[in-house]
Amino acid sequence: MSTEVEAPSVAELENALSQQKKRLRTLERRRENLLQKIEAVDEEIAQLRGTSGTDGRHGPRAKNDKPLRAYVIEVLGRYKKGLPLAKLADKVREAGYQSNSSKFNNTVYQCTYHSDEITRDPDSGNYVLVK
Repeated sequence: MSTEVEAPSVAELENALSQQKKRLRTLERRRENLLQKIEAVDEEIAQLRGTSGTDGRHGPRAKNDKPLRAYVIEVLGRYKKGLPLAKLADKVREAGYQSNSSKFNNTVYQCTYHSDEITRDPDSGNYVLVK
């Protein structure tokens, strides 16, 4: 009586690897979302303490000609496929928006989250204008 174990086929191994990669992407996206939520809570705590950062030092409030939302919509209007959060924040600053926020990406995230005109494409992870 032989109890030989049959080795998995290449197709089975590729399928298992594909499943692992998919799970990894899901967990990485979940981690990113949780980090953004933690940053939002940290920012709210800092605001309640009367500080804009964890060290309690902040300068005068930056003045802009239009609200952040207008800058974000203007930038996304130039990118039909949208932009990931970090790149969106960079492009908004390049467009002239001034901020003293130490967590500007979180500020932009809050802006996109609370806007009915902006959504996050679940496939690409990019923020896009609602059509």
